[in-house]
Parts: sequence; structure tokens; C-alpha cells
Amino acid sequence: MRTIMSDRELTIKDVSEATGYHVNTIGKWRRSKGMPKLDGTELDKLCEALDCSIYALLGKSSIDEPFKP
Repeated sequence: MRTIMSDRELTIKDVSEATGYHVNTIGKWRRSKGMPKLDGTELDKLCEALDCSIYALLGKSSIDEPFKP
């Protein structure tokens, strides 16, 4: 998540505002200090905010692959 946010020049606040998750929650996820328990809709919302695929968020593909609902 840190790499994606950095490449996209997104701040924790940007992602928080786009997803509705608290900045502290986004910060923990960015620092890999907690694993989110997200359903498919919530995961889609996070990927849309980061403009990446679920696979990129999980580190399984290129971060250049854009979000596709």
C-alpha cells in the first residue's frame, strides 16, 4: 500500500477522504500494522481510491494495473 500511495502521490488523508476510513486506520494499513477485514465492496472502494487492482494491492501484480470494477 505504501508503494502504491507513493507512486500515486496520495496522502493518508487523500485515501481516508476517498474511502471514509479514519486516517489512523489508513496509516496502520500503510505501515502494515494491521490487516483490514474488508468485504468485496469495501475492498473495491479501497482499490478505487488507490487506482489499483486487488492483485496489485496484495502485491501479486504490477501497481500500474488500474482499478477495474
